[in-house]
Amino acid sequence: MTLSVNVFTNQYLFELEPKEKEYIVSEVACKGFSVRIFPSSIKTFIYRNRTNNVSNKVAIARVGSISINDARYKMSY
Repeated sequence: MTLSVNVFTNQYLFELEPKEKEYIVSEVACKGFSVRIFPSSIKTFIYRNRTNNVSNKVAIARVGSISINDARYKMSY
């Protein structure tokens, strides 16, 4: 399941609840920038892209260990 939100805020990320299966919430304002929420309550920033018709997901860092802006910056490299 994938959801989307215009722009991530700390409050929004804090309020994301774990579900029975992991799910992803994407940020519309920054293409490919998402957060993966695991049933264990772990939340990670990820970068998703598609190259040669193959979907890729790269973990950036856990939510809370770096700021949202730092995660966006790391995504660009």
